[in-house]
Amino acid sequence: MWMLKLQQVARPRRSAAQSISNPTRWRRSRAKGTLTQRVSKPLSEREPVSQSNGLDGLCPRFERGNEMSVVRLPFILIVLSMLAIACGPPSGPENPLDKDGGKESQQLVREEALKKFEEGIAIFRTNPVKAKQLFEEAVDEDETFGEAWYNLALVQESAGDIPGAITSYENAIKSRPDMAEPNVNLGVILLQKGEREKAKELFMKVVNETNGIDPFNVEANLDLGMIYRLEGEEIVAKDNIGKDLSTQINEGEVVERDIVVSDEAKVRFAEAVKNVRRALAGDSNNITSYENLAAIYYDLDSLEVATLVCQQAIQKEIDRNAELEAQLAAKQITQAEFNEHEITAVQMSAVYNTFGLVWMARGEVALAYANFKTAMELDPVSTEALFNVAGIAVNVQDYAMAYQTYGDILKTEPNNREARLSQAVAARGLDNLAEAEQVYDALLKDDPTYSPATFNKAVLYQEYHRDLVKAKSIYEEFIAMPAAAKQAPAYVAEAQRRVKQIEDIWEAQKKAEEEQKKIEKEMKELEELQKQRDKEYEDAEKAEKAAAEAAAGGGAANGETPPADGEKTPETPATP
Repeated sequence: MWMLKLQQVARPRRSAAQSISNPTRWRRSRAKGTLTQRVSKPLSEREPVSQSNGLDGLCPRFERGNEMSVVRLPFILIVLSMLAIACGPPSGPENPLDKDGGKESQQLVREEALKKFEEGIAIFRTNPVKAKQLFEEAVDEDETFGEAWYNLALVQESAGDIPGAITSYENAIKSRPDMAEPNVNLGVILLQKGEREKAKELFMKVVNETNGIDPFNVEANLDLGMIYRLEGEEIVAKDNIGKDLSTQINEGEVVERDIVVSDEAKVRFAEAVKNVRRALAGDSNNITSYENLAAIYYDLDSLEVATLVCQQAIQKEIDRNAELEAQLAAKQITQAEFNEHEITAVQMSAVYNTFGLVWMARGEVALAYANFKTAMELDPVSTEALFNVAGIAVNVQDYAMAYQTYGDILKTEPNNREARLSQAVAARGLDNLAEAEQVYDALLKDDPTYSPATFNKAVLYQEYHRDLVKAKSIYEEFIAMPAAAKQAPAYVAEAQRRVKQIEDIWEAQKKAEEEQKKIEKEMKELEELQKQRDKEYEDAEKAEKAAAEAAAGGGAANGETPPADGEKTPETPATP
């Protein structure tokens, strides 16, 4: 996801393969508000201050193509503005129960139960423990009091009593099957417990187009949309196993994403789009819906549509907040209402982070970086934005900036091992090799199965220490790790390529050595031959010189040695 780079510091460029040692992935925003949000104020007051049409007329076309997170509404209790106090059913022809069996009718609540309920609402913010007790007393008085069960569940969940909250939500659903809120919040708990299908059933019960409790419920539609989005992303990951699905930069150039989006994945994404757009129909000012819709189109590789959705979200924030400010100035709303409905900087940070991902996929690194920076400025503790800004820095080898930014992440998340690993990569780029290796070793000590640390340690020995023997050994250790295929599938093939690269280097070195020995042998033979020829030439010269001297002395012709000076030449006896 969770992969970019920005050149600000002049440094020698490394080979293209170097960038693969960057362990970061481009990060999706864990959109605050993406999954379920709590009901935290009276049902009669939950309507937005104003509403406008969905996506302002946008009709995104369905084209080929972070994590899902749970987000809740502010903590709010249900006030029984719609409940009638009675000890028995009201009489008369206008009794709503007589019309439709009670689904849309006023519910009858025992007077003592309602009294406890109202006392609990009055003090829940200042004394949640006492409020919990009062809600428990209310349901003891009237076990069919759905709103009391729901508020009890909220207090229990807030206090960390998840089993108790589950039971109370279930009782609320049983008592008030027409109430959406307990279905939504119970669905979120089930999602957190990994029971996705059960959660999905609850959300669908709320938003079903034909017989749903509240077909345009914002939270349920968002939650269901995110489940479909997650299913689509899982299918894409399965169809592209072994690939790094994030946008990559190689030598400063964006590498086009090579992603297969099957028809099966497209069906899931289409369902996600439908539900998120219905959430927008329920609340056209919900910025989280815009961000998630843009992210879905990013998954589909429909980048122009994703761009348009992000631009509309940005304009929506300007218009909406200006509208609220005008209403506040005119005293049409209170400061509390303004604070509740204002589109916040944190919400917009998620939009700009997604916009950065879209620009990256479109090959516009400068625009991507600008949006990531804006996301970071709007939410300085946004892990996703910080990771993406640092990722750009690593990929363009601005290691000093990357090191600092990863450090900012570690200030708030000291145990974030991906940030620790990424900072070690930046330290390696700054030639702080000892620090980098210490971090790799520490990470592996904490978790021997953490394969990215093993891979990067191998890179350290291959490209910095130039110890190919040890590097090859570590790469082979990485390839053999069962966790490698799951944690870093794109790097398994890269590690295999690097092992072969090292073996090829050794083979080339071996051939070069053999060739050198052959050349040295031939040179030696040539030297010996030259020596022999030199000797023959020298001997020939001597013989020639001797012959010349013999000819000059007269006796040389007969092969006799001429007499030395002062000696008489012996007489030759006469022939008889």
